[in-house]
Amino acid sequence: MTTDEPLTRLTVPDPHTVRAWVAKITAVDTTQGLCTIDPNDGDVVTEVPYWGSAPPVGSVQVALLFDGLLGVVVADQPAVTPDPVELGGGVDLNTLITTGVRTQSQSVEATTALNYPVPMAGLLEVFANPGNAGNTNMTWQRYTVYNGGAYAGMIFARARYNTTWSAWAIIANEPPIPDPLDTYNGADQVITSTVAGTESPTAVRASITNPHPSKKLLVQVMISARVIVSGTSGLIYTNVLRISSSGITTATPDTGTATDIGPGAGQTAAVSVYNAWVDPAITGTFGVAASRSATTVTGTIRYVHCSVTPIRYEG
Repeated sequence: MTTDEPLTRLTVPDPHTVRAWVAKITAVDTTQGLCTIDPNDGDVVTEVPYWGSAPPVGSVQVALLFDGLLGVVVADQPAVTPDPVELGGGVDLNTLITTGVRTQSQSVEATTALNYPVPMAGLLEVFANPGNAGNTNMTWQRYTVYNGGAYAGMIFARARYNTTWSAWAIIANEPPIPDPLDTYNGADQVITSTVAGTESPTAVRASITNPHPSKKLLVQVMISARVIVSGTSGLIYTNVLRISSSGITTATPDTGTATDIGPGAGQTAAVSVYNAWVDPAITGTFGVAASRSATTVTGTIRYVHCSVTPIRYEG
């Protein structure tokens, strides 16, 4: 049904005639209780009174003609939400402080310089309080990223009071926290490297990928191993936690403090538990470092156990 299509016509015994139809509201004057509607059937209509709450501009309501009097009935009738407006390029989201729905179809136009939460196309919803005399001193914005790219489907929100905007915050559809992982290798591995802080033959014991495009992933790492030493002279250098990839920060230096094990020490066990932060969209790897100071000392690593437990996103 179009806005100009008569809804019903009813003729009652003279002298009264009743007509009712749907009409689109083009302007509202709340101080006078008047609204402007589109013409119907060629009638020239300007401002007419409305009954009930003020109809939203762009909504479709019921117009009623009775005994020569024309008005709009609004009570309890849901308004029709107008179609979203395309933002295009160059529009600063800080300037959008009145209620409405907008779309941004081009990611190249959604720049953070224009106060988009991320440089991705999406849907912007703006909600404003009526304020006093049209002074909307509070505004809320919600931005839903289109279903594509690193931020696909994420929903951001922020608020304004007077001239100050809060930062954008993700409120829905963040990627799930990865599952914990656990690795174990009980076989003997000969320590062949003579470079302190390195390990051979296997450098990586466990790896985990942070799926979040903008936040770090806090993980707890536990690594345990047993080192067996033999030989006549020299030392075995061990470092139970070793960072084998860029994009990871820990509460202690990446290389930690090496433990020197002298010849004839037999077996020694070491366990370390650390918190580590894996940078956004990075795969972090963890391992056990062991090396020897001379060819006259030998050693093996066995019973290497590594577990990584993701805790939360931060930042």
